[in-house]
Amino acid sequence: MKKKYGITETFLYSMILLTIVSVVLVGCYWIMNEYDRFKKEEVSLREEYIEAQKALIKHETQQVIDYVQFKISQAETRLKQIIQNRTREAHAVATNLYNQHRGTKTPAELKKIIKDALRPIRYNKQRGYYFITRFDGVEILFADRPEMEGKNLIDMQDTRGKFVIRDMIAITRESGEGFYRYTWTKPHQTGIDFPKIAFIKHFEPFDWLIGTGEYLDDVVHDIQQEVLARIERIHFGEDGYIFAGQWDGLSLVAPAKGQNMIEITDVNGVKIVRELIKAAKSGGGYVGYVMPKFDSDITYRACA
Repeated sequence: MKKKYGITETFLYSMILLTIVSVVLVGCYWIMNEYDRFKKEEVSLREEYIEAQKALIKHETQQVIDYVQFKISQAETRLKQIIQNRTREAHAVATNLYNQHRGTKTPAELKKIIKDALRPIRYNKQRGYYFITRFDGVEILFADRPEMEGKNLIDMQDTRGKFVIRDMIAITRESGEGFYRYTWTKPHQTGIDFPKIAFIKHFEPFDWLIGTGEYLDDVVHDIQQEVLARIERIHFGEDGYIFAGQWDGLSLVAPAKGQNMIEITDVNGVKIVRELIKAAKSGGGYVGYVMPKFDSDITYRACA
């Protein structure tokens, strides 16, 4: 026989059921709101993190660009300092040898002693050498091309029509020493002239000019190698690094140093290096991609 509930009991049970349902509904609503808030916060935090990483990447990249531009701007100053010091060193050697032997040696013997002392000296990775020219244009010492010694080069012109020896003689006659800019061939690269700067100084005992010069592009290349070595040591954040390459796609630093990456493609079909070059040529910008495998089996999302 079924038990009959009174009005009071029915009302009580109804209220309990209603309360349970309300709690469940409110709980579900709260959970859904919290989940929605969590997802929004997750998206916001992710966006903030990405923007922070972009700002960090931009800052680090700009610092490297500023450093590179500064170093390149110093190329000519650095070159001039080197050749000025070297010429003055050679002049000091010649002066010392002259003073040491002038009472016991003939002028011809003194000249040979000075020439023999300066001939083997090299600097700047064996590129730098000394030359001596008489004021009538006769080459006394040409350490890099001895076959030119004894020849009169007074009428020699560079590819721009400058009378190189005449101009050098004029500088030393008028000022005693000075810099001179001209174009000159490199050893084993005949037919091609390169910008060169020389520093020359008057050696009064024999009316010689003693000098040395250096190619500007060689100094720039030296600076580039120094800059690349520094770039390879730069790390920031958790796993940030700086990379550099040429317009043709050749990678100059890690993680693919020495490899041509122009056609490298990530898993989403992004031509990474082509996109990087495109962004760089347009003034700069960000490129997102999936980092390909180099020295491990791991791929990960990256931004440059």
